[in-house]
Amino acid sequence: MSIKVVIAGAGQAISPWPKTGEPPSPLSLQTEAARNALGSHTVVDVLAVVRTTEDSVPTSTYPYGRNLNPPGTLARDLKLTTRERIYHHVGGQSPQELVNEMANRIAAGEINSALIVGAEAVGASKAALKKGLYLDWADDDPSEFEDRGASLDWIAPNELRHGLMSAAAFYGIMENAQASMMGHSGAEHQQAMAELFAPFSAVAADNPYAQFPTARTAEFLATPSPQNYPTSDPYLKWLMAQDDVNQGAAVLLMSEAQAKQDVLTELTYLRGGGEASDLLLSHRLVLSRSQAMDAAVDAAVIASDWDLSTLDSFDLYSCFPVA
Repeated sequence: MSIKVVIAGAGQAISPWPKTGEPPSPLSLQTEAARNALGSHTVVDVLAVVRTTEDSVPTSTYPYGRNLNPPGTLARDLKLTTRERIYHHVGGQSPQELVNEMANRIAAGEINSALIVGAEAVGASKAALKKGLYLDWADDDPSEFEDRGASLDWIAPNELRHGLMSAAAFYGIMENAQASMMGHSGAEHQQAMAELFAPFSAVAADNPYAQFPTARTAEFLATPSPQNYPTSDPYLKWLMAQDDVNQGAAVLLMSEAQAKQDVLTELTYLRGGGEASDLLLSHRLVLSRSQAMDAAVDAAVIASDWDLSTLDSFDLYSCFPVA
């Protein structure tokens, strides 16, 4: 019988700089989010940090210096005792991928606890470059860690040769394929995307951790303007994820026994997870949907043994409407 896994803590961090406060770094945002998740805990078996976007691009110039050991420097600043430290690859699926991995390890009795942390300070980086300011993000720590590398295996060589590098270009191709499948004209699909995203922006407007807490109407989102200009066809600016953010998040996972030993009373149990990888874009038979997403959701539902009709809500993540 597998060990039950619980979410023992969760935390977020956000910086409004340059509007107010001090300029953040990925490490400072990771530290704040992790502290919010850890509470009074000072020991975890595994600390896993999601790689930053800047540290995942081979051509990065690191204008403010490079942190050579993100898990080590984070543990140092948190005064956190760990048995194992991991620097994971970046991706929209990476946080959930780590949750699945650590939950499986806890369920198997291999570890009792894991802290998963990620943060981006792209907003601070861009603002500092515009202002001509220098931010010192260079850091290091002598402790050992597992570096899982900056993988580019999601791009095929023939795609690179044709200029397909940005996420917006990839998803734009999928979005146009979906519009065709749905029988939408360009204007009809523009309106459909806008109507999908308008209520999301209304939720963000009331979220204290939203970087852009502004409710935007479907009319605004569907209409090109200086504030909502075209990016990669068929997207306008506010119909896609914004990288100009200073945000961090963390989650603390534990075995049920460890959580009860730590006198945690309100326990949230993990019932199941799933993951899968799509083929490279140019290798896919169908561009209008993700077979990996279908497989991952099915696997999570089967693992959880849960009746979907009884769920109160779904929390869905995507950088683009097509997902």
